[in-house]
Amino acid sequence: MRKFFIAYLIFLLFLAYGFFTYLGGLKVNSWRIQTSESYFKKGEEELRENNYEKAFLDFQKAETLKPFSQDIQLEIGGLYYSLGFFDSAKKYYLNTNSSKGYARLSKCYFEEKDYDQAIDYAKKSLEIEKNQEAFHGLGLSFMAQEKFNEARSIFKEAISFDNNDDRGHYYLSLILALEDLGLAEKEISLIKNDSDIEDFLKILTEVKNHSNPYFQKVSLANFYIEKKFYSLSKHLLNQVIQEKTNYRDAYLLLGKTYFLDEDYQQAEETFKKAIEIDPICKEGYLFLVEVYNKLGDSDNSEKYLQKANDLNL
Repeated sequence: MRKFFIAYLIFLLFLAYGFFTYLGGLKVNSWRIQTSESYFKKGEEELRENNYEKAFLDFQKAETLKPFSQDIQLEIGGLYYSLGFFDSAKKYYLNTNSSKGYARLSKCYFEEKDYDQAIDYAKKSLEIEKNQEAFHGLGLSFMAQEKFNEARSIFKEAISFDNNDDRGHYYLSLILALEDLGLAEKEISLIKNDSDIEDFLKILTEVKNHSNPYFQKVSLANFYIEKKFYSLSKHLLNQVIQEKTNYRDAYLLLGKTYFLDEDYQQAEETFKKAIEIDPICKEGYLFLVEVYNKLGDSDNSEKYLQKANDLNL
C-alpha cells in the first residue's frame, strides 16, 4: 500500500510538472509573440520615418522571436529590395512560400532583367491567389520582352479582376498607343487616380496635333524613354528607321534607349549609324564616348572625344 501511495504521489508530481511546464511554455510563447509584434510595429514606424537601419534591426529581432512569420519575412525582403540587394531579398521572399512572396520575387528578377524567371514567379503567385502585384509583374515582364500581345492580355485580365486597377489601365494604355492613340485615350479616361496620366495625356495631345507619322512615333518614343519603358521606345523607333532609313534623330534616340537599358553593344552600333548618316553630328560622337566609358574602352573613348572636339574647330 505504501509503495502504491509513493508511486501515485510521484505520478501526481510528474503530472503537475508537466502541467506547469505547459503553462510556462504558453506564457513564454505568448511573451515571444507579443515581443515580436512589438519589434515588428516599431520596425514599421522606423520605415515610415525612412530609418532603414533601425527598421532592419527591429525586424531582425522580431524574426528571432518569430522565425516563420510571413509578414516579417516580407518586410525584411522589402528592405533588401529597396536597397538593391536583390539576392538577399529573394531569399526572404522565397521563405514565405506565399502568393505575395512569389509576386515580389518576380519583381526582383524583373529588376535583374531575368524576365523568364520573373514571369515564372508571377505565374506561381497567381496560381495561389489572383493579385494586382503579380498581374503587373507578369505584364511588365512580357512588355520588357516586347511580347506586347501577351502583355495586353495580362493587363486586361488584371482590370477584369479589379476594374479600379489604375496601374493596369495605365500600362494597357501605354501598349495601345503603339497602334491606336484613340484607344489609348479611351483607356486613360477610365483611370480615377494616377499621377502619371497627366503627362501621358499631354504627350498624346501633342502627338495627335501632328500629321507626320514619324514625328508622332519619335515623340511618343521619347516619352517612353523618360518613363523608362524602353521596350516600347525600341519598338516605335525600329519601325521608324525601317521605313525612313536616313532619319538621324531616330537613330540617336534609339541609341539612347539601348544605352539607358544597358545594352551597350547595340547602343554602339546605333550611334555609329547616326554619325554615318551625319558625320558632323557631335551628339553622336559624345554618346559614343559614354558608351566606350561604360565598356571600359578608354582608347575609343578618347578617339571619339577628339572627333567631337574637332567639330568645334
